[in-house]
Amino acid sequence: MANTKETIELEVISYEKICSQNNAELQRLFAACQPPPIGRGIFWLDFRGSKGEEVLQHLASVNEGIYKYFQQPISAKMADFREGVERGFKDHDSIIDTFEISRDEEIQGERRLPPILDVYKTQISGMSSICDTAARDLTSALCSSLMPGTSFNVIPENESDTGIKLCLVNGEVPAWDEVAEPHTDFGIVTLVFCDFPSLELVTSHDGSGKPNWALIEPLEGCALVNVADTLQSRTNNALYSPLHRVVQPEGGQAKGVPMTAYYLRPEHVM
Repeated sequence: MANTKETIELEVISYEKICSQNNAELQRLFAACQPPPIGRGIFWLDFRGSKGEEVLQHLASVNEGIYKYFQQPISAKMADFREGVERGFKDHDSIIDTFEISRDEEIQGERRLPPILDVYKTQISGMSSICDTAARDLTSALCSSLMPGTSFNVIPENESDTGIKLCLVNGEVPAWDEVAEPHTDFGIVTLVFCDFPSLELVTSHDGSGKPNWALIEPLEGCALVNVADTLQSRTNNALYSPLHRVVQPEGGQAKGVPMTAYYLRPEHVM
């Protein structure tokens, strides 16, 4: 069945051009991250032809690991539950399961992956590393565009809750049902990889104030990137953290919908 939902097109920003300091592309990036009507705070980051292109090769293996890990019995996954932190396994009402890996713990060698995911540790680590570099490059470019010639930056240099999150949406959830309620992201920037149309963005409101949602169709070779709350706050709302939600794609994926998100988050306040 063809998709009949309203869809929205986003700006496509070339990571290769950002890395080469292409002025026109830097201006497009800055515009895309501003509040409406100039931007939407969300855009596609095209990794093709860039230093981060290998992330696209890692994705297939990471998705395979996601399927294998989350299809375990709940008792096996609960062994990886960690109280009071986003890290480790989380079961969100049997609608979406997540497993988050701390970037700091990964770098310091303090966190062992569960055996099923350990098989894919090279690809997961490679994806985490590329995403971290890209998130920092984008944040640095945005800060430079906002306050050129200054040292203003929000990139974490010390301990933070930055991490990569592996997710699987339950395949039994009906099409277009909400699997992650409307929210903005805590943090600096978020990168999301998903091969299915599952993320929706508020485009307007009707006369009663009810939001109108539009679906973001996947774009080959790209990650979806959005500004998060800390970056909006630290830039005095010059940049925009958009309200969005996750829905079950039409067609019902029998074995679930995998997605991987990378969250660059601020360093801990002492």
